Amino acid sequence: MPLCPPRAFFFAIVLSTLQIWSLPCRAADPEAYSSVPSRIAFGVDRLFGVSLYRHVSESKSDFGDFRTVDSGVQAHLFGQTAGRGDGSDGQNPSAMPRLYFDYETEKQWIFGGTFGLSWSNGERKATSDGRSQDTYSYPSSTMTTAGLHGGIVRELSRNWGWLAKVGPQLNYETTSGDGALKDVLSFQASLNAGIFFRPTARTRLLISPYVDWGFGGVASRGLRVAGVPATRVDGKALRHGGGVSLALGWSL
Repeated sequence: MPLCPPRAFFFAIVLSTLQIWSLPCRAADPEAYSSVPSRIAFGVDRLFGVSLYRHVSESKSDFGDFRTVDSGVQAHLFGQTAGRGDGSDGQNPSAMPRLYFDYETEKQWIFGGTFGLSWSNGERKATSDGRSQDTYSYPSSTMTTAGLHGGIVRELSRNWGWLAKVGPQLNYETTSGDGALKDVLSFQASLNAGIFFRPTARTRLLISPYVDWGFGGVASRGLRVAGVPATRVDGKALRHGGGVSLALGWSL
């Protein structure tokens, strides 16, 4: 039995996000809002939290039509956990920390973007009865995520407020291990909404549920054997994710 029914999970995340979005915008003290030093902010999002994922891949070849669905849960602290399996299984882009940049207008609208990068490289050397066998690049992976967003921010008091942001996200993943190869380019619609606290005038801690809904992508899988050209099969890919995370930001 799966840890959590994916549809029920995503419905719960969307519902909680919309509930935060609909919080009443009490008359924020103009003096409190004007005390913010700048309308430019930057920081690190998804520092730690809990993330559920559902990754769907489809491909066709001379051997038939194939469809795989990977789903599970990750808890991460200052960085995503290990790959979803071995070095060829890839990673969960929704759990990857990322830098963000926001510009907040005087009307309390937000415009900004995000960028994240995860990279690892290694090798595996095998021996049999003391004799050296092949050396594999294992695990070797690179994950890049970038996106744009717009939204709204509301200051409820000098120290508390809420915000919501939505926009497109692009993820590119390349992995290899033990001769297996995979490249995935995926697109998501990302929705973040949460409550923030200001420990100081220039810092902001944000706790927010989020949903990354996949709406397109392509995947290429292959196999590399010594002395033989690599073979690949192309197909479709969807990357869904969601959870609760913490972000830390600063204003200039």
